[in-house]
Amino acid sequence: MSVSLLILGFVALTVAGAISLGARTQALWRHSRELRHREQLENALKHLLAGAADRQAVPLDQLAGALREPPATTRETVDHLYRERLAMADADGVRLTDAGVRLALQVVRAHRLWERYFADEADMPLARIHDAAERAEHRLTPEALEQLSAALGHPEIDPHGSPIPSSTGSLLAAEPAAAPALERAPGVPDDALPLSEWPAGQPAAIVALDTACRGFLRRRLLDLGFTPGTSIAPDLAPFAGDPRAYRLRGTTIALRRDQARRVLVRPR
Repeated sequence: MSVSLLILGFVALTVAGAISLGARTQALWRHSRELRHREQLENALKHLLAGAADRQAVPLDQLAGALREPPATTRETVDHLYRERLAMADADGVRLTDAGVRLALQVVRAHRLWERYFADEADMPLARIHDAAERAEHRLTPEALEQLSAALGHPEIDPHGSPIPSSTGSLLAAEPAAAPALERAPGVPDDALPLSEWPAGQPAAIVALDTACRGFLRRRLLDLGFTPGTSIAPDLAPFAGDPRAYRLRGTTIALRRDQARRVLVRPR
């Protein structure tokens, strides 16, 4: 075989390899883009579910702040939910439809099953399992999620004490209420005060959620970004005094007094 034929063969193999690598790269890029789109939709559903529990619509700017993305991006996500009839608009903001609630509960189910896995099987510290589950909850197909549930023995409660929705959903009413007493976690500094007692306009840093804050309220606060070290400042109290607005992560979030007292803060 001549040297020319060898060189031509090598070039052909190189070109074929480059085309194959390019195709794989494009496929990976498409998969990454599709996964990101799924994350945006499912995260929006999960945050809107908090409004469904309170029978309230969620303003678009509040949803954008909770998702930590530009309002224009959130508008595109919400428009997609409208087209799929998973959400609807009203005068106060965005509200889930019944189909949206059912799908959002499946996202919650995935999150809480992953938390159960990270706590029980991976022996991950409790403080880290929420963020780990946030990243993992969008990765599984419904079939794979059921396999995970079966491998864990079909648990009914997550490590925080919140019920895990079944594969058919609809568990909002079963969420346990937070206990009335204020319970400080070990290590919380003595100068930490409930957010409900913090003066208007004064910046503070979130220290922790008190240990009596469990179930859906704890989940909602964590999803909205009430995590240790986050800056927060109360706005002026409304005329009636409740609920009160708080500035957090570039957006305004309203909390009732009984909710705000579960958030411990200290001077920034």
